[in-house]
Amino acid sequence: MAKYEMFTSIDIGSYHLKGIVMRRKGDTWELLAYSSVRSRGIDGGEIKDAVA
Repeated sequence: MAKYEMFTSIDIGSYHLKGIVMRRKGDTWELLAYSSVRSRGIDGGEIKDAVA
């Protein structure tokens, strides 16, 4: 049975939200998902109006 490690990363920027999901088996990496959406910024620590 194959053993995989899953990795996720989220980048919360001033005008974009980005996320990535990857899987690793040994020395091999596989990109499973990536997304980037715009936002209208951050106000008081809250993301304002993320646009999908």
